Amino acid sequence: MSDLANILARSANATDGPKIESFKFGRTVGTSVSGMLVEDPQLVQQRDFDTKEPVFWPSGDPKMQVVLTLDTGLSEGPNDDGLRKLYLSSRKQLEALGKAVAAEGVAEPKAGGQFKMTFTGWGEPGLKGGAPKLYEATYKAPASSLDDGKIKIAGEPDW
Repeated sequence: MSDLANILARSANATDGPKIESFKFGRTVGTSVSGMLVEDPQLVQQRDFDTKEPVFWPSGDPKMQVVLTLDTGLSEGPNDDGLRKLYLSSRKQLEALGKAVAAEGVAEPKAGGQFKMTFTGWGEPGLKGGAPKLYEATYKAPASSLDDGKIKIAGEPDW
């Protein structure tokens, strides 16, 4: 089974265990969320907000989104562990993520990395009349497991 198939299967059966709250940017410019990625990003199919059914493009292809799970430190009650899921489905959110990852010089975010996304304002209204939300993001990759990038061979002296 491919990685994507594993992710989709795990997401489809995610009824066991505690529910992780999602983070919502709302309509207030300047709203941001930050924290450490507690798992690698997931690629999952979008669902209709009301019916919870999977959503497809007119071509029949599934509409996909990136899901980041962050340890934010936010707490809204005694049973809130601060974990939040961040669903990135808009083009502007995905562009911000892509720029942040590219600026760090890596191909994709990984568990242990630090991520921040901020709702920075409203773009120009499109043909359908709605103005898109604009975002900025930063990403810091997790520390490497190699101390200095040198290869060490057992029994060889440290130079």
